[in-house]
Amino acid sequence: MKTKYRYIIKCSVCGREKGCYRKTQKFCSKKCFGRRVVSKNTRDKIGKANAISMLGRRGEKSNAWKGGKYMDGCGYILIHAPDHANCNSRGYVKEHRLIMEAKIGRILKKTEVVHHINGDKKDNRIENLVVTNKHDHLSIYHRKKFVCKNENCAREHYAKGLCFNHYCAARRKNRHTIS
Repeated sequence: MKTKYRYIIKCSVCGREKGCYRKTQKFCSKKCFGRRVVSKNTRDKIGKANAISMLGRRGEKSNAWKGGKYMDGCGYILIHAPDHANCNSRGYVKEHRLIMEAKIGRILKKTEVVHHINGDKKDNRIENLVVTNKHDHLSIYHRKKFVCKNENCAREHYAKGLCFNHYCAARRKNRHTIS
Protein backbone atom coordinates (compact mmCIF):
# COMPACT_ATOMS: atom_id res chain seq x y z
CA MET A 1 0.00 0.00 0.00
CA LYS A 2 1.34 3.39 -1.02
CA THR A 3 1.25 6.09 1.71
CA LYS A 4 0.19 9.66 1.08
CA TYR A 5 3.11 11.13 3.08
CA ARG A 6 6.79 10.70 2.43
CA TYR A 7 7.93 10.86 6.09
CA ILE A 8 6.51 9.94 9.50
CA ILE A 9 7.66 12.32 12.24
CA LYS A 10 7.22 12.28 16.01
CA CYS A 11 6.02 15.63 17.43
CA SER A 12 8.67 17.11 19.75
CA VAL A 13 5.98 18.56 22.06
CA CYS A 14 3.22 15.96 22.45
CA GLY A 15 4.98 12.88 21.03
CA ARG A 16 2.22 12.03 18.53
CA GLU A 17 3.26 10.52 15.20
CA LYS A 18 2.16 12.27 12.04
CA GLY A 19 2.79 11.93 8.33
CA CYS A 20 4.40 14.88 6.55
CA TYR A 21 6.17 15.86 3.34
CA ARG A 22 9.28 17.46 4.88
CA LYS A 23 11.87 15.65 6.96
CA THR A 24 12.65 18.85 8.93
CA GLN A 25 9.12 19.24 10.37
CA LYS A 26 9.12 18.86 14.17
CA PHE A 27 5.53 19.57 15.25
CA CYS A 28 2.22 17.86 14.51
CA SER A 29 0.05 21.02 14.64
CA LYS A 30 0.03 24.80 15.10
CA LYS A 31 -1.04 24.25 18.71
CA CYS A 32 2.13 22.24 19.42
CA PHE A 33 4.23 24.76 17.51
CA GLY A 34 2.92 27.46 19.87
CA ARG A 35 3.69 25.33 22.94
CA ARG A 36 7.33 24.96 21.95
CA VAL A 37 8.03 28.42 23.44
CA VAL A 38 7.77 26.96 26.95
CA SER A 39 10.89 24.86 27.46
CA LYS A 40 10.77 21.23 28.58
CA ASN A 41 12.31 22.13 31.96
CA THR A 42 9.59 24.70 32.60
CA ARG A 43 6.89 22.18 31.60
CA ASP A 44 8.36 19.66 34.04
CA LYS A 45 8.45 22.20 36.90
CA ILE A 46 5.01 23.78 36.55
CA GLY A 47 3.10 20.99 34.81
CA LYS A 48 1.90 20.61 31.24
CA ALA A 49 -1.51 22.28 31.82
CA ASN A 50 0.04 25.41 33.36
CA ALA A 51 2.65 25.62 30.60
CA ILE A 52 -0.12 25.65 27.99
CA SER A 53 -2.02 28.38 29.88
CA MET A 54 1.14 30.57 29.94
CA LEU A 55 1.08 30.95 26.16
CA GLY A 56 -0.45 34.11 24.75
CA ARG A 57 -0.15 36.14 27.93
CA ARG A 58 0.49 39.80 27.23
CA GLY A 59 1.30 42.84 29.31
CA GLU A 60 1.34 42.43 33.09
CA LYS A 61 0.27 38.77 32.85
CA SER A 62 3.32 37.84 30.77
CA ASN A 63 6.31 36.18 32.42
CA ALA A 64 8.60 38.58 30.52
CA TRP A 65 6.90 41.71 31.99
CA LYS A 66 9.47 44.23 33.21
CA GLY A 67 7.15 46.83 34.70
CA GLY A 68 6.11 48.45 31.42
CA LYS A 69 9.36 50.35 30.96
CA TYR A 70 12.04 49.77 28.32
CA MET A 71 14.67 51.60 26.29
CA ASP A 72 14.27 51.85 22.52
CA GLY A 73 17.08 51.69 19.95
CA CYS A 74 17.56 55.48 19.99
CA GLY A 75 18.20 55.59 23.75
CA TYR A 76 14.82 56.97 24.89
CA ILE A 77 12.94 55.40 27.83
CA LEU A 78 9.38 54.34 26.96
CA ILE A 79 6.53 53.77 29.44
CA HIS A 80 3.52 51.50 28.85
CA ALA A 81 0.46 53.80 28.62
CA PRO A 82 -2.00 52.21 26.15
CA ASP A 83 -4.76 54.75 26.92
CA HIS A 84 -2.58 57.78 26.09
CA ALA A 85 -3.59 59.83 23.04
CA ASN A 86 -0.06 59.81 21.54
CA CYS A 87 1.01 56.23 22.28
CA ASN A 88 2.71 54.14 19.58
CA SER A 89 1.24 50.96 18.07
CA ARG A 90 2.48 48.89 21.04
CA GLY A 91 0.96 51.26 23.62
CA TYR A 92 4.16 53.00 24.75
CA VAL A 93 4.94 56.72 25.19
CA LYS A 94 8.36 58.36 25.66
CA GLU A 95 8.94 59.10 29.34
CA HIS A 96 10.20 62.68 28.86
CA ARG A 97 6.97 63.58 27.04
CA LEU A 98 4.86 62.18 29.91
CA ILE A 99 6.88 64.13 32.47
CA MET A 100 6.51 67.38 30.52
CA GLU A 101 2.76 66.79 30.04
CA ALA A 102 2.35 66.34 33.79
CA LYS A 103 4.21 69.62 34.41
CA ILE A 104 2.25 71.78 31.94
CA GLY A 105 -1.07 70.02 32.60
CA ARG A 106 -2.03 69.10 29.02
CA ILE A 107 -1.20 66.58 26.31
CA LEU A 108 1.61 67.71 24.00
CA LYS A 109 0.84 68.23 20.32
CA LYS A 110 2.66 66.05 17.81
CA THR A 111 4.42 69.17 16.49
CA GLU A 112 5.91 69.94 19.93
CA VAL A 113 9.33 68.53 20.80
CA VAL A 114 10.72 67.98 24.30
CA HIS A 115 14.41 68.98 24.24
CA HIS A 116 16.97 67.50 26.68
CA ILE A 117 19.16 70.46 27.66
CA ASN A 118 22.24 68.41 28.57
CA GLY A 119 21.79 66.06 25.58
CA ASP A 120 21.38 62.90 27.73
CA LYS A 121 18.23 61.11 26.53
CA LYS A 122 18.01 59.08 29.76
CA ASP A 123 18.11 62.18 32.01
CA ASN A 124 14.39 62.97 32.31
CA ARG A 125 14.53 65.40 35.24
CA ILE A 126 12.11 68.31 34.78
CA GLU A 127 15.02 70.82 35.08
CA ASN A 128 16.62 69.18 32.03
CA LEU A 129 13.52 69.36 29.77
CA VAL A 130 12.21 72.20 27.58
CA VAL A 131 9.22 72.19 25.19
CA THR A 132 9.92 73.62 21.73
CA ASN A 133 8.56 73.23 18.22
CA LYS A 134 10.43 71.26 15.54
CA HIS A 135 11.97 74.32 13.86
CA ASP A 136 13.29 75.81 17.10
CA HIS A 137 14.63 72.42 18.20
CA LEU A 138 16.69 72.12 15.01
CA SER A 139 18.08 75.63 15.44
CA ILE A 140 19.07 74.83 19.06
CA TYR A 141 20.84 71.68 17.87
CA HIS A 142 22.71 73.43 15.03
CA ARG A 143 23.59 76.51 17.08
CA LYS A 144 25.09 74.37 19.80
CA LYS A 145 27.28 72.15 17.64
CA PHE A 146 28.16 73.71 14.31
CA VAL A 147 29.90 77.10 14.15
CA CYS A 148 32.45 78.29 11.56
CA LYS A 149 36.06 77.31 12.35
CA ASN A 150 37.39 80.73 11.39
CA GLU A 151 38.28 82.66 14.58
CA ASN A 152 36.62 85.94 13.50
CA CYS A 153 33.37 84.37 12.26
CA ALA A 154 30.41 83.19 14.38
CA ARG A 155 28.07 82.09 11.55
CA GLU A 156 26.72 78.55 11.23
CA HIS A 157 28.90 76.28 9.16
CA TYR A 158 28.19 75.28 5.57
CA ALA A 159 30.69 72.49 4.87
CA LYS A 160 34.04 71.30 6.23
CA GLY A 161 33.44 73.39 9.36
CA LEU A 162 33.31 76.75 7.54
CA CYS A 163 30.48 79.19 6.82
CA PHE A 164 29.49 79.70 3.17
CA ASN A 165 31.78 82.73 2.60
CA HIS A 166 34.88 81.10 4.12
CA TYR A 167 34.16 77.79 2.35
CA CYS A 168 33.97 79.52 -1.07
CA ALA A 169 37.14 81.50 -0.33
CA ALA A 170 39.02 78.32 0.59
CA ARG A 171 37.86 76.62 -2.63
CA ARG A 172 39.00 79.59 -4.76
CA LYS A 173 42.36 79.62 -3.01
CA ASN A 174 42.89 75.85 -3.45
CA ARG A 175 41.78 75.90 -7.09
CA HIS A 176 44.65 78.16 -8.16
CA THR A 177 47.46 76.42 -6.26
CA ILE A 178 49.54 73.90 -8.15
CA SER A 179 50.82 70.96 -6.16
